[in-house]
Amino acid sequence: LAMNYVLTSNPWKNIQLKANYRHYDYNDNTVVRTFTPVQGDVGAPTPDENTPFGFNRKNIEVSGNWYFAKRSSFKVGYEGEWMDRSHRDVAACASRPKQVRQSGARTILDEGC
Repeated sequence: LAMNYVLTSNPWKNIQLKANYRHYDYNDNTVVRTFTPVQGDVGAPTPDENTPFGFNRKNIEVSGNWYFAKRSSFKVGYEGEWMDRSHRDVAACASRPKQVRQSGARTILDEGC
């Protein structure tokens, strides 16, 4: 299941507001099967199972652009990413970096996982 929503507005001539939401849900419906690997003649083989991996990712971005001169702009925004996983080392993760950008120079203040 995948969703992508974008809302853009220009309330004034030189100001642009943008909101973006993405959702991706991947369900791995692989059947779990048991395998008996043959590794040599020494010892009894132990059964092993395949593991279906799945995840759910949500992204949100809210930003504002101010175009104050020709080819010059100032951007302030917020980005967030949340991820829920199954059969992984880390079950959930949240990353919420903030960004400030001025005419191509970008500063990211990251609060990683």
